[in-house]
Amino acid sequence: MRRGTEEKKAKLLKCGMDLMHRNGYSATSVDDIVRSAGIPKGSFYNYYKSKEEFAVDALHVYTDAVVQMKAEIGSNGSISAKERLRKIFNASCKELKKSKYALGCFCGNMAQEVSDTNPEMRKIIEESFVKMRNNMTALIEEGIIDKSIPSGANPERLADFILNTWEGALLRMKSAKSPEPLDLFLEYLDSILEKK
Repeated sequence: MRRGTEEKKAKLLKCGMDLMHRNGYSATSVDDIVRSAGIPKGSFYNYYKSKEEFAVDALHVYTDAVVQMKAEIGSNGSISAKERLRKIFNASCKELKKSKYALGCFCGNMAQEVSDTNPEMRKIIEESFVKMRNNMTALIEEGIIDKSIPSGANPERLADFILNTWEGALLRMKSAKSPEPLDLFLEYLDSILEKK
């Protein structure tokens, strides 16, 4: 793919993903995406066969960005793994504040909207959650080694529990348009990580 073509696709993906994140999958049309990106509608079909194919690509890009952000914060070996885990969620809370607590998690939003009706998308969404869980599992395993997290913890199950709790907090945050569910999550995160 030529550079100009790559840039056009990247712009299309960014604009469309932002729209879907804010408005939802069903409420975002191909026309909305190309209008937001400022490109002709025919160009969309040079890259994607359908809106669904576009959404799958957007989910991959979003998940990779989330995992990358968590890996960057999580790789700071000068502080304990438990502190790094907390920093990851604090950074996420700062990002959510910028949207006035309206956006939530793109994967979580998509799961709520399409999982019951689209098995292909449900599979991609679940793969995204597993990537996020695996990223957190590795950090919890480091925490057991550096003794900031009790050795009795099952890393994968604890990571699943934290991810599920976080996604629930995001859902409540969106309905309340308030940081209170996130504050409650952070308040109890340390005690969850200290359970034997």
